[in-house]
Amino acid sequence: MQGSDGPHCLLQASDARPLAAWSQRVPKAVVRSLMAPGSCLVVGDAPGDPDCFCSAAALARARNNLGLKGLAHVNAPPPKQIAPVLRAGEIAGSDDIEEQRFDTVVFVDNDATRVGPAAQEAMKRAQRVIIIDHHEVDPTHEQLGLPEDVELIVWKETGADAAALMVLAATARMSADSPVPLSEAGWADVVRPLVSAMYSDTRGFEASRTRPTTVGLLMQLVDTGALSLRATLAGFGGGVAPQIRDRLYAQVQEDRQQFGAQTLGAFSLDASALVQAWQDACAQTPETTWSDMLFLALDHVEARTREAGYDVSVFAAGAQDAEATADLEPAVQGQLPPAPTKFSVRTKEGPLAPALAAHLGGGGKPHEGGGISKDSAQDILHKASHWMQERAELARFAAARNLGGA
Repeated sequence: MQGSDGPHCLLQASDARPLAAWSQRVPKAVVRSLMAPGSCLVVGDAPGDPDCFCSAAALARARNNLGLKGLAHVNAPPPKQIAPVLRAGEIAGSDDIEEQRFDTVVFVDNDATRVGPAAQEAMKRAQRVIIIDHHEVDPTHEQLGLPEDVELIVWKETGADAAALMVLAATARMSADSPVPLSEAGWADVVRPLVSAMYSDTRGFEASRTRPTTVGLLMQLVDTGALSLRATLAGFGGGVAPQIRDRLYAQVQEDRQQFGAQTLGAFSLDASALVQAWQDACAQTPETTWSDMLFLALDHVEARTREAGYDVSVFAAGAQDAEATADLEPAVQGQLPPAPTKFSVRTKEGPLAPALAAHLGGGGKPHEGGGISKDSAQDILHKASHWMQERAELARFAAARNLGGA
């Protein structure tokens, strides 16, 4: 941002004031439920990225600052880069919540299917469950294993660059509807982690998919003095030695495939290579998480996707591998996804990403998607190739019969 103190983002000046517009998009049922009295547990995705940690912490803070009870939980240790914006002990562990009963359970940045067992049990005992997500999710009572008498409220906004943007909008509505709105200090307390989350999910506001409204929102928060960028984003932009990054990037396998007029970039990374890079990084910076290394690899894949001009890219990384993870301590193994493979999808055409991700067993939003799978990385890539082949054949069939986009 020109004239700002951010670590490495360059944004054009904007007069946009999108927070009010975003706050109007929050469903009334969500605001009512978030303002419900009693205890509230806010749960982020596991193993977790900065968006889910910061969104969970911020929403819990918002309730506490408004005189309500809120507790944040993620079944994983926080990524090191968000340490400056989280308080010590702010993210409750599974042991801290498994004996408690919560009236309201909120899931942010997940559809309640990628969380630990303690959170799953908590939602089954709650009066209401709220889903706040920017991915293509449609959770149901049956899917979540919820009793029918548990109220289920779902707010899905695939147009949000991060779940944190939705939490920010919801906080603004909660403050407006509260008898005693958030103080200036309380507002800043909520904003800091949310901006860190938006910064992370948009790769420093530089990702090609970043929307102008998100940039305008950041400008608005800086202009009002709600945050200092340098303090808020202090943890980003480093931590893993360049030589470890380079070795990790070199382990990513890339294959270019052509299907009609579209190209597929098929990327894979073995679990052993990912775990070895993680261990090397931890030797220098012990708080480095598995997710940190995964997102480093994904950054490389996204850069290669842009450079090669792929229409579609699929990245499949090994997560659970008996041989590669045998020597890891149980607490460390808990950072790994509960399936053999973690996959990510990126597409030039917005609707393709959630469609392909769903075919592979996950979910998504325009231009991107992902999930975890019981299939191997190679099986995931094979399924993606088969999907692309069928799509190309359908396009040829439509063209031959003058069916246009059918």
